[in-house]
Amino acid sequence: MFHIVLYQPEIPPNTGNVIRLCANTGSRLHLIRPLGFELEDRKLRRAGLDYHEWASVAVHDSLQAFSDAIRPPRIWAVSTRGRRHYAAVAYQADDAFLFGPETRGLPEALLQQLGAAQVVRLPMVAQSRSLNLSNAVAVLVYEAWRQQGFAGWSQPGPVAAAIEEGDPQVPLQFLQGVAQGRGHLVQLPGGRGKASPAGDGVDAGHVELGIAGLVPHGPCCILRDYAKLGLGVRCVCLDFEPDAELLFR
Repeated sequence: MFHIVLYQPEIPPNTGNVIRLCANTGSRLHLIRPLGFELEDRKLRRAGLDYHEWASVAVHDSLQAFSDAIRPPRIWAVSTRGRRHYAAVAYQADDAFLFGPETRGLPEALLQQLGAAQVVRLPMVAQSRSLNLSNAVAVLVYEAWRQQGFAGWSQPGPVAAAIEEGDPQVPLQFLQGVAQGRGHLVQLPGGRGKASPAGDGVDAGHVELGIAGLVPHGPCCILRDYAKLGLGVRCVCLDFEPDAELLFR
């Protein structure tokens, strides 16, 4: 897809975040020595890495070594000194995005070598110094990926798709299904749970969910793709009052 090139990165958590970003967008990460840390740095690993994510990382002795090995069709440098708006560029598959070290950015000589047409800038309000490195990488990669139609992205599951379609019953039905399939649903006196498109997605005075017997990673797997549950889905949200509890035992 794309090649992300970190030129002499200095801060381990930033590189760790970028490794994770590359794993989730199908991009390849290239680190240009010297590095400000060891690849075994625990701060790097603590940034959320699984073993398989390391497969997308390569280390090169120099930027020239990277260019000789990969031969990307185009290299786009990202710098606060750039004149070209990052979203005004038509990106292509296999483009390389070059980012400088956190404390000093890309060398001026390198920017001049690439040429002003290949240097892009992320807009910021006045008096701003710079974005965090991993944030800047994410902004550019997702814009480039968007232009490619998010090729290769993982389609949402049926519940997430129904939520996107705005079905107000889905959040409650989903939780009831989880409770009935993996634990139990307890009805409290006074009625039963309901979804209200005007406000609370769950009438908390009527429902208590006790979910038992979940496998250790069950909640993460179940809720990973449904971030909108509990946060609001087109004016529908889950609001558990004190008399309704979501229990994991």
